Amino acid sequence: MAERFFNNVVPECTRLRSCYCWSCCVDRLTLHNEKPVVILEVDLEESCFRESQSRLAAFAEVLDQVAISKAYKMRVKEEFHYSKIACYFKTVQGLTRDEAAKKAYKINRNASVYDNFHKILENLSECSLIDITGLSANQLCQARSKAWCFTYNEMQRGRSNRPAELSYEEADYQDLLQTIKNHPVLHSIDRSVENSYGMREISALALRIGRELQGNR
Repeated sequence: MAERFFNNVVPECTRLRSCYCWSCCVDRLTLHNEKPVVILEVDLEESCFRESQSRLAAFAEVLDQVAISKAYKMRVKEEFHYSKIACYFKTVQGLTRDEAAKKAYKINRNASVYDNFHKILENLSECSLIDITGLSANQLCQARSKAWCFTYNEMQRGRSNRPAELSYEEADYQDLLQTIKNHPVLHSIDRSVENSYGMREISALALRIGRELQGNR
């Protein structure tokens, strides 16, 4: 049932590195799952986003990260019998608690994208303004939440756009917007154009508020 629905959401298989049909996802995992943990460790280090990459090439790297991380967890469990990857990092690799937690977070996040890919695509299928090939691994993980997808989709409409139909008064919206703009939380963030980190922080804040207001569904 899941595979039939999945194939209705994604385009036809292209067999390209950036293809995200279920068949290619499974093939990608199978390829990496045949490797020992020590080789997957190297693959994890080498698979990363490069600024010079095209959009599809960058997305192909994201898909690789997802498959490698999922395979890594599976191989660690098979070879070393650790179901919790952080414990493996601390016990076998000798990492500190913080180092293990940081490394485990990234791998668990990416593996979760693979485990929830059908749900992610289902959520994104309701958001016409989101191009999945432009999402990072972290954003794909966030897309497990339908509320996140709806909020991010609305952000793609642009700052000046407003819904065709409003269930509230425009004056009330402007009043709310002014209250937010005057709040100390917003003033604590550097919103200058040259500060790209600050602009991303504003976007993250808006998404966080959106999830809270929608009950984080």
